Amino acid sequence: MVRTPRQPFSRLGMAYLLCEELTKAQNLKGEARLLVSKLALLRGEVLLNIYCCETYDIKTLIRHSLEFNFTISAFHHALEVYRIPEILCRALNNIAIATFAENWVYTKEIYQSIPEARRILYEAGITLALKSDLPFLNSQSLMFEAAKTTHYGLPPQEASRAMTSTPANTIGLGHCIGYLKVDYDADTVTWNRELLALAAVPL
Repeated sequence: MVRTPRQPFSRLGMAYLLCEELTKAQNLKGEARLLVSKLALLRGEVLLNIYCCETYDIKTLIRHSLEFNFTISAFHHALEVYRIPEILCRALNNIAIATFAENWVYTKEIYQSIPEARRILYEAGITLALKSDLPFLNSQSLMFEAAKTTHYGLPPQEASRAMTSTPANTIGLGHCIGYLKVDYDADTVTWNRELLALAAVPL
């Protein structure tokens, strides 16, 4: 959306603007270049990844996706989404949650987050991907982050998928990365102990 001096900054105002832009894109006749990306979204030609943390933002975006018939590939961070798995399940597709192992209570928008959220989402059938967040969470710590999710109840095989196949599928590259399969692009690593064991290191 194009930023203007009149643009509202409330959640309600932003939701209205998004709805207005998507309506314009639905009615596009070919002259408005600014709506091309929205039209691609409505046609299913792009994978939409959205950063948001709080439940009301997630609810609003799912409502828009149902109203305008587009899919959301992933919500990033989404640290409160464990509170509304039933709403997430109403979406047109299985939306992945790209999140952290246990980040909570360091800013206002994630005060409601809990470390057991990954397990709750898994039990509700929600797809999980673990992520880094440079410079705050280095990607070299991703194995340790995955191990922490198992401490809070996520099965080890799901924690492993959350670092490999799920992210690959979420970005639309599951046909060539994310799995140990013939003709897939991958670097393999041998570890000195169980993959998610404390202090496991590559050999």
